[in-house]
Amino acid sequence: MSKPTTITQERPGLLTAGLIFVVAANVMLLVLYWLGRHTADRSTILFALIAVFNLICAGALFAWKKWGFWGLCASTAVVLIADLILVNGMNRALLGLVSIALLYAGLQVGRGQKGWDRLD
Repeated sequence: MSKPTTITQERPGLLTAGLIFVVAANVMLLVLYWLGRHTADRSTILFALIAVFNLICAGALFAWKKWGFWGLCASTAVVLIADLILVNGMNRALLGLVSIALLYAGLQVGRGQKGWDRLD
């Protein structure tokens, strides 16, 4: 009897770097909000909630869940719109776009089966 073949769940380095970037950036934003470096208005609360959501989505990607990637895409779109309407800038949105591009690239690399194909 032969052993059933299993797909190795080894994470490509670029994907790991992207996930670490997402986690670090969102933890940093939460710490800045917590320390009160930003004014406590509606936009601050919105961005803090989005940072928490992004951490949940990054955790889902660590667990190979496809909805984590789509959640990060959705939150990046919300941040882009909110930055343009509420803040009149795109600093956070640009950071989100960079992280999405890095994660997408990380999901497309790999020998044999790509990271994207491993997502449930």
